Amino acid sequence: MGLLALGVGASIFFVRSGGKGHGFERYSGTTVEGTGFPKRLRNGGDETTLAHPPTRLASLIVAGDELLTELVQPARLVAVSRFADDANVAMSAGRIPPGVARIRGADPERILELSPELVFVTRFNLDSGMRILSGAGVSVVRLGDPTSYDDVESNVRLVADVVGESTRGEALLRTMRARLDAVHAKVFGLAMPRVLYYSAVDYTAGKDTLIDEKIRRAGGVNAAAELGLVGFHDVSLDVLIGLNPDIIIVPAWSGDHDAPVRELTHDATWRGVAAVERGRVFAVRAAALTSETPDGVLGVEELARLFHPEAFRA
Repeated sequence: MGLLALGVGASIFFVRSGGKGHGFERYSGTTVEGTGFPKRLRNGGDETTLAHPPTRLASLIVAGDELLTELVQPARLVAVSRFADDANVAMSAGRIPPGVARIRGADPERILELSPELVFVTRFNLDSGMRILSGAGVSVVRLGDPTSYDDVESNVRLVADVVGESTRGEALLRTMRARLDAVHAKVFGLAMPRVLYYSAVDYTAGKDTLIDEKIRRAGGVNAAAELGLVGFHDVSLDVLIGLNPDIIIVPAWSGDHDAPVRELTHDATWRGVAAVERGRVFAVRAAALTSETPDGVLGVEELARLFHPEAFRA
Protein backbone atom coordinates (compact mmCIF):
# COMPACT_ATOMS: atom_id res chain seq x y z
CA MET A 1 0.00 0.00 0.00
CA GLY A 2 1.22 3.62 -0.46
CA LEU A 3 0.53 7.36 -0.53
CA LEU A 4 -0.79 9.33 -3.46
CA ALA A 5 -0.65 13.15 -3.67
CA LEU A 6 -2.18 15.33 -6.36
CA GLY A 7 -0.14 18.45 -7.22
CA VAL A 8 -1.80 21.59 -6.07
CA GLY A 9 0.66 24.06 -7.47
CA ALA A 10 -0.01 23.43 -11.14
CA SER A 11 -3.73 23.71 -10.58
CA ILE A 12 -3.43 27.49 -10.62
CA PHE A 13 -2.63 27.43 -14.31
CA PHE A 14 -4.16 24.23 -15.53
CA VAL A 15 -7.36 23.95 -13.51
CA ARG A 16 -8.37 26.70 -11.20
CA SER A 17 -9.38 29.59 -13.42
CA GLY A 18 -12.29 31.65 -12.20
CA GLY A 19 -14.63 33.04 -14.84
CA LYS A 20 -14.99 36.76 -15.43
CA GLY A 21 -16.23 38.43 -12.30
CA HIS A 22 -15.97 35.28 -10.19
CA GLY A 23 -13.47 33.95 -7.68
CA PHE A 24 -13.36 30.38 -6.48
CA GLU A 25 -15.08 28.60 -3.62
CA ARG A 26 -13.01 28.00 -0.50
CA TYR A 27 -12.25 24.39 0.29
CA SER A 28 -10.92 23.41 3.69
CA GLY A 29 -9.55 19.96 2.88
CA THR A 30 -9.14 16.88 5.09
CA THR A 31 -9.16 17.06 8.87
CA VAL A 32 -7.12 14.67 11.02
CA GLU A 33 -7.92 13.37 14.50
CA GLY A 34 -5.25 11.75 16.66
CA THR A 35 -1.83 12.92 17.83
CA GLY A 36 -0.21 9.58 17.05
CA PHE A 37 -1.32 6.51 15.15
CA PRO A 38 -3.96 5.37 14.55
CA LYS A 39 -5.36 8.57 13.02
CA ARG A 40 -8.84 9.26 11.71
CA LEU A 41 -9.15 11.17 8.43
CA ARG A 42 -12.35 13.07 7.69
CA ASN A 43 -13.41 14.28 4.24
CA GLY A 44 -16.85 15.76 4.71
CA GLY A 45 -19.02 12.84 5.80
CA ASP A 46 -16.42 10.20 4.89
CA GLU A 47 -14.06 8.82 7.51
CA THR A 48 -11.10 6.44 7.25
CA THR A 49 -8.44 5.30 9.70
CA LEU A 50 -4.67 5.15 9.30
CA ALA A 51 -3.38 2.44 11.60
CA HIS A 52 0.30 3.30 11.12
CA PRO A 53 2.54 5.70 9.17
CA PRO A 54 2.13 4.94 5.45
CA THR A 55 5.24 3.48 3.85
CA ARG A 56 4.36 3.61 0.14
CA LEU A 57 3.56 7.08 -1.07
CA ALA A 58 2.34 8.40 -4.40
CA SER A 59 1.59 11.89 -5.73
CA LEU A 60 -0.57 13.08 -8.61
CA ILE A 61 -0.39 16.82 -7.93
CA VAL A 62 2.48 19.27 -7.97
CA ALA A 63 2.06 20.36 -4.34
CA GLY A 64 2.15 16.71 -3.32
CA ASP A 65 5.30 16.14 -5.36
CA GLU A 66 6.99 19.12 -3.73
CA LEU A 67 5.93 18.37 -0.16
CA LEU A 68 6.61 14.65 -0.20
CA THR A 69 10.10 15.09 -1.66
CA GLU A 70 10.87 17.48 1.21
CA LEU A 71 9.31 15.40 3.98
CA VAL A 72 9.99 11.71 3.30
CA GLN A 73 12.75 9.45 2.08
CA PRO A 74 12.59 8.78 -1.70
CA ALA A 75 12.18 5.05 -1.04
CA ARG A 76 8.67 5.73 0.29
CA LEU A 77 7.47 7.21 -3.01
CA VAL A 78 5.75 4.96 -5.54
CA ALA A 79 4.33 7.65 -7.86
CA VAL A 80 4.39 11.36 -8.62
CA SER A 81 2.51 13.55 -11.07
CA ARG A 82 3.47 13.82 -14.71
CA PHE A 83 4.60 17.41 -14.03
CA ALA A 84 7.03 16.47 -11.27
CA ASP A 85 10.12 16.51 -13.52
CA ASP A 86 9.27 19.73 -15.38
CA ALA A 87 11.31 22.48 -13.73
CA ASN A 88 9.08 25.12 -15.31
CA VAL A 89 6.01 23.72 -13.54
CA ALA A 90 7.22 21.92 -10.40
CA MET A 91 9.86 22.76 -7.82
CA SER A 92 10.30 19.02 -7.24
CA ALA A 93 12.21 18.58 -10.51
CA GLY A 94 15.46 16.72 -9.95
CA ARG A 95 14.43 15.31 -6.57
CA ILE A 96 12.61 12.15 -7.66
CA PRO A 97 14.30 8.79 -8.45
CA PRO A 98 13.69 7.45 -11.98
CA GLY A 99 12.08 4.28 -10.64
CA VAL A 100 9.11 6.20 -9.20
CA ALA A 101 6.06 6.01 -11.48
CA ARG A 102 4.88 9.19 -13.22
CA ILE A 103 1.07 9.32 -13.37
CA ARG A 104 -1.04 11.31 -15.82
CA GLY A 105 -4.21 12.63 -14.22
CA ALA A 106 -6.12 10.53 -11.70
CA ASP A 107 -5.90 7.00 -13.11
CA PRO A 108 -7.43 4.75 -10.41
CA GLU A 109 -6.47 1.47 -12.09
CA ARG A 110 -2.83 2.49 -12.50
CA ILE A 111 -2.74 3.85 -8.96
CA LEU A 112 -4.17 0.67 -7.47
CA GLU A 113 -1.51 -1.35 -9.29
CA LEU A 114 1.00 0.52 -7.12
CA SER A 115 -0.77 -0.52 -3.89
CA PRO A 116 -0.94 2.89 -2.18
CA GLU A 117 -2.05 3.32 1.41
CA LEU A 118 -2.83 7.02 1.25
CA VAL A 119 -3.75 9.39 -1.59
CA PHE A 120 -3.25 13.16 -1.48
CA VAL A 121 -5.63 15.01 -3.77
CA THR A 122 -7.30 18.40 -4.14
CA ARG A 123 -10.92 19.26 -4.71
CA PHE A 124 -10.19 19.39 -8.45
CA ASN A 125 -9.71 15.65 -8.68
CA LEU A 126 -12.75 13.76 -9.91
CA ASP A 127 -14.82 12.37 -7.06
CA SER A 128 -15.55 9.25 -9.10
CA GLY A 129 -11.87 8.33 -9.18
CA MET A 130 -11.47 9.05 -5.49
CA ARG A 131 -14.48 6.87 -4.68
CA ILE A 132 -12.86 3.98 -6.55
CA LEU A 133 -9.72 4.38 -4.46
CA SER A 134 -11.66 4.67 -1.21
CA GLY A 135 -13.73 1.62 -2.14
CA ALA A 136 -10.51 -0.32 -2.60
CA GLY A 137 -9.40 0.57 0.93
CA VAL A 138 -7.07 3.45 0.03
CA SER A 139 -7.28 6.45 2.36
CA VAL A 140 -7.65 9.85 0.67
CA VAL A 141 -6.33 13.19 1.93
CA ARG A 142 -7.49 16.40 0.25
CA LEU A 143 -5.23 19.43 0.59
CA GLY A 144 -6.97 22.73 1.27
CA ASP A 145 -6.97 25.70 -1.14
CA PRO A 146 -3.94 27.79 -0.13
CA THR A 147 -4.69 31.50 -0.54
CA SER A 148 -2.09 32.63 2.01
CA TYR A 149 1.07 31.43 3.69
CA ASP A 150 -1.03 30.56 6.73
CA ASP A 151 -2.83 28.08 4.45
CA VAL A 152 0.52 26.79 3.17
CA GLU A 153 1.49 26.10 6.78
CA SER A 154 -1.76 24.19 7.32
CA ASN A 155 -1.13 22.00 4.27
CA VAL A 156 2.46 21.30 5.32
CA ARG A 157 1.27 20.23 8.76
CA LEU A 158 -1.49 18.10 7.26
CA VAL A 159 0.89 16.19 4.99
CA ALA A 160 3.61 15.91 7.63
CA ASP A 161 1.09 14.66 10.19
CA VAL A 162 -0.40 11.90 8.07
CA VAL A 163 2.97 10.60 6.88
CA GLY A 164 4.41 10.64 10.40
CA GLU A 165 6.98 13.39 9.78
CA SER A 166 5.75 16.25 11.95
CA THR A 167 9.27 17.14 13.12
CA ARG A 168 10.46 17.52 9.53
CA GLY A 169 7.35 19.51 8.73
CA GLU A 170 8.03 22.03 11.49
CA ALA A 171 11.67 22.35 10.39
CA LEU A 172 10.48 23.03 6.84
CA LEU A 173 8.13 25.73 8.11
CA ARG A 174 10.86 27.37 10.21
CA THR A 175 13.05 27.65 7.13
CA MET A 176 10.13 29.03 5.10
CA ARG A 177 9.35 31.70 7.71
CA ALA A 178 13.03 32.68 8.00
CA ARG A 179 13.25 33.23 4.24
CA LEU A 180 10.05 35.28 4.22
CA ASP A 181 11.32 37.35 7.14
CA ALA A 182 14.60 38.00 5.30
CA VAL A 183 12.70 39.37 2.29
CA HIS A 184 10.55 41.53 4.58
CA ALA A 185 13.67 43.01 6.17
CA LYS A 186 15.01 43.93 2.73
CA VAL A 187 11.88 45.62 1.34
CA PHE A 188 10.29 47.11 4.46
CA GLY A 189 9.69 50.85 4.13
CA LEU A 190 10.50 51.01 0.40
CA ALA A 191 8.10 52.57 -2.11
CA MET A 192 5.75 49.85 -3.33
CA PRO A 193 5.29 49.55 -7.11
CA ARG A 194 1.90 48.61 -8.54
CA VAL A 195 2.25 45.13 -10.03
CA LEU A 196 0.11 43.17 -12.48
CA TYR A 197 0.41 39.39 -12.66
CA TYR A 198 -0.51 38.54 -16.25
CA SER A 199 -0.78 35.06 -17.70
CA ALA A 200 -2.24 33.64 -20.90
CA VAL A 201 -5.65 34.70 -22.26
CA ASP A 202 -5.89 37.86 -20.15
CA TYR A 203 -5.65 35.90 -16.90
CA THR A 204 -4.72 37.49 -13.57
CA ALA A 205 -4.86 36.98 -9.79
CA GLY A 206 -6.75 39.20 -7.37
CA LYS A 207 -7.16 39.19 -3.60
CA ASP A 208 -7.34 35.96 -1.62
CA THR A 209 -4.74 34.23 -3.80
CA LEU A 210 -1.24 33.14 -2.93
CA ILE A 211 0.01 35.16 -5.93
CA ASP A 212 -1.40 38.27 -4.27
CA GLU A 213 0.40 37.50 -1.03
CA LYS A 214 3.66 36.81 -2.87
CA ILE A 215 3.43 40.22 -4.56
CA ARG A 216 2.73 41.95 -1.25
CA ARG A 217 5.47 40.11 0.64
CA ALA A 218 7.90 41.06 -2.12
CA GLY A 219 7.14 44.74 -1.54
CA GLY A 220 4.56 45.40 -4.24
CA VAL A 221 0.89 46.31 -4.58
CA ASN A 222 -1.29 43.93 -6.59
CA ALA A 223 -3.03 46.13 -9.16
CA ALA A 224 -5.71 43.49 -9.79
CA ALA A 225 -6.54 43.42 -6.08
CA GLU A 226 -6.85 47.22 -6.14
CA LEU A 227 -9.51 46.73 -8.81
CA GLY A 228 -11.46 44.61 -6.33
CA LEU A 229 -10.90 41.24 -8.02
CA VAL A 230 -11.03 38.23 -5.72
CA GLY A 231 -9.50 34.92 -6.82
CA PHE A 232 -8.28 34.07 -10.33
CA HIS A 233 -9.95 35.76 -13.30
CA ASP A 234 -10.06 36.16 -17.03
CA VAL A 235 -10.31 39.94 -17.40
CA SER A 236 -10.80 41.93 -20.60
CA LEU A 237 -7.53 43.29 -21.94
CA ASP A 238 -8.72 46.89 -21.94
CA VAL A 239 -9.38 46.66 -18.18
CA LEU A 240 -5.91 45.25 -17.50
CA ILE A 241 -4.26 47.91 -19.65
CA GLY A 242 -6.30 50.56 -17.86
CA LEU A 243 -4.65 49.54 -14.59
CA ASN A 244 -1.40 51.01 -15.98
CA PRO A 245 0.87 49.02 -13.64
CA ASP A 246 4.46 49.99 -12.87
CA ILE A 247 5.57 46.36 -13.27
CA ILE A 248 4.09 43.39 -15.14
CA ILE A 249 5.03 39.85 -14.10
CA VAL A 250 4.43 37.01 -16.56
CA PRO A 251 4.95 33.32 -15.68
CA ALA A 252 7.41 31.43 -17.89
CA TRP A 253 6.06 27.96 -18.66
CA SER A 254 9.00 27.01 -20.88
CA GLY A 255 12.77 27.35 -20.87
CA ASP A 256 12.55 30.44 -23.09
CA HIS A 257 11.88 33.03 -20.39
CA ASP A 258 12.12 35.87 -22.88
CA ALA A 259 9.24 34.56 -25.00
CA PRO A 260 6.32 35.78 -22.82
CA VAL A 261 8.02 39.15 -22.36
CA ARG A 262 8.53 39.55 -26.12
CA GLU A 263 4.94 38.53 -26.80
CA LEU A 264 3.58 41.21 -24.51
CA THR A 265 6.00 44.05 -25.23
CA HIS A 266 5.74 43.58 -29.02
CA ASP A 267 1.95 43.79 -28.85
CA ALA A 268 0.99 47.34 -29.80
CA THR A 269 -2.06 47.08 -27.53
CA TRP A 270 0.19 47.44 -24.49
CA ARG A 271 2.00 50.49 -25.86
CA GLY A 272 1.83 53.38 -23.43
CA VAL A 273 1.49 51.22 -20.31
CA ALA A 274 4.02 52.38 -17.71
CA ALA A 275 5.62 48.95 -17.20
CA VAL A 276 6.16 48.51 -20.95
CA GLU A 277 7.46 52.03 -21.50
CA ARG A 278 9.95 51.68 -18.65
CA GLY A 279 11.12 48.17 -19.57
CA ARG A 280 9.70 46.64 -16.39
CA VAL A 281 7.99 43.55 -17.83
CA PHE A 282 9.61 40.48 -16.29
CA ALA A 283 9.22 36.72 -16.68
CA VAL A 284 9.59 34.50 -13.63
CA ARG A 285 9.72 30.72 -13.74
CA ALA A 286 6.12 29.62 -13.39
CA ALA A 287 6.98 26.96 -10.82
CA ALA A 288 8.30 29.59 -8.40
CA LEU A 289 5.25 31.82 -8.87
CA THR A 290 2.55 29.16 -8.68
CA SER A 291 4.07 26.82 -6.09
CA GLU A 292 1.75 26.45 -3.10
CA THR A 293 4.39 24.93 -0.82
CA PRO A 294 7.43 26.33 1.04
CA ASP A 295 9.36 25.87 -2.22
CA GLY A 296 7.38 28.81 -3.59
CA VAL A 297 9.20 31.26 -1.33
CA LEU A 298 11.71 31.35 -4.18
CA GLY A 299 9.03 33.24 -6.11
CA VAL A 300 8.76 35.84 -3.34
CA GLU A 301 12.54 36.24 -3.34
CA GLU A 302 12.72 36.63 -7.12
CA LEU A 303 9.85 39.13 -7.17
CA ALA A 304 11.49 41.20 -4.43
CA ARG A 305 14.71 41.42 -6.44
CA LEU A 306 12.74 42.59 -9.49
CA PHE A 307 10.65 45.12 -7.56
CA HIS A 308 13.53 46.48 -5.45
CA PRO A 309 16.91 45.71 -7.08
CA GLU A 310 18.52 48.46 -5.01
CA ALA A 311 17.80 46.49 -1.82
CA PHE A 312 19.75 43.47 -3.01
CA ARG A 313 22.91 45.13 -4.29
CA ALA A 314 26.02 44.04 -2.43
